[in-house]
Amino acid sequence: MISRGNKTCGITRPAKVLIGDSSSTQSILLSRTLRPLQIAVISYLASCPCLSNRQIYPNFFRTIPSDAYQARTMAQMAKRFGWTWIGAVVADNDYGRGAVQVFEEEIKGTEICLAFFHTLYREQLAKDVARAATTVQASSARVILVFAWYVDVEVFLLELVRRNVTDRLFLASESWSTSTYLLANPQLYTIAKGIVGVALRSAAIPGFNAHLRQLHPARYPDDEFLRTFWEKTFGCSLTKSSSMAFQKALPPCSGRESLEGVQSRFTDTSYLTVAYNIYLAVYAVAHALHSLLACTPQNNSDPTIKPKCSSPDNITPAQLLQHIGQVRFTTQIGEKFYFQNGSIPPVYNLVNWQRTPDGSLQYVSIGRVNGNQLIINESAISWPGDLGKIPVSVCTSECPPGTRKAIKKGLPVCCFDCLPCTEGEISNSTGH
Repeated sequence: MISRGNKTCGITRPAKVLIGDSSSTQSILLSRTLRPLQIAVISYLASCPCLSNRQIYPNFFRTIPSDAYQARTMAQMAKRFGWTWIGAVVADNDYGRGAVQVFEEEIKGTEICLAFFHTLYREQLAKDVARAATTVQASSARVILVFAWYVDVEVFLLELVRRNVTDRLFLASESWSTSTYLLANPQLYTIAKGIVGVALRSAAIPGFNAHLRQLHPARYPDDEFLRTFWEKTFGCSLTKSSSMAFQKALPPCSGRESLEGVQSRFTDTSYLTVAYNIYLAVYAVAHALHSLLACTPQNNSDPTIKPKCSSPDNITPAQLLQHIGQVRFTTQIGEKFYFQNGSIPPVYNLVNWQRTPDGSLQYVSIGRVNGNQLIINESAISWPGDLGKIPVSVCTSECPPGTRKAIKKGLPVCCFDCLPCTEGEISNSTGH
């Protein structure tokens, strides 16, 4: 893609910028590989805090907030609800380990402790899940932080259901907090009620729904995805070039089929998260190109800095990289967009998994994160269990009046004994 292509992909001009990858690990590899060539990489889903290091990744940008803000939000929630003893089960990669590292940094100097920390590695998932479930079952921690991909979360939660451990509160990361796949699994209804999660903000893309509705294979004959989707949606075969299975089982398409009125995951544009991030990445490149060709950077406050200009036939990756870092524009829905150390400022939704009248689960909005501001509607939260109360998650309950704390040797400060006050000393309040 960056070296004028090859015989198979037929690109005549080298790519000047790449949009992707979705994973943090892959984005790290891409950024490091392309850094010497000064080619910008703009990810729509790589959220590892490590990628915010501009010394190591000066060519990396993203349209998703760093996970540092997610983990910080969960630490803020722990402080707010008095959870001092919290477990963590995370993916064994940059995504999961980075989140726990930030969480531990956030709780330093507070009375919050990490009760345990387990990783889930895809290649040995069954073994890791069993180990994590055993710890959760034995621990007094009732609040568990879970940063992992939804398919791994499903295996973990199902193992807890099998062990009848269904009274924990899970704090969900954005990768699974709004998973329709998990919400639709009846086996998880007992354990998943009450989950509180951080979710990517959703937004509308003006004109996107209308664009999807007018798609037709006749207009995009080389789009293999559209061809397959069309044949499965309308139960017809498009051309003689279709697979033999379709040829034998399906009648030919009439050409009058239309996506107008079709209801499917493909045509549902009501809750766009990742797609909206991709939209922002494309527009960031477009504005950078416009700035480069017009030679008028939009947010350059230093008049002594003259960005390099270019003509359409002579754009270099280094020039484009410089202009991408300076983009500042307002989207069609009125949001201001700019990069802050290669990332965007934190904006999240807070969601809660609740029971519907028919017994199934759905997630509802209970608040939002805007920068450093945490806004929660506590009355809207449905907590785990039948009592509807905020879970208590502590290693040791506060010492009652007449006793004092005595730290247990070798254990975190959250775990202590309550010993009677020595002669001549008193404590007349709880927690001293």
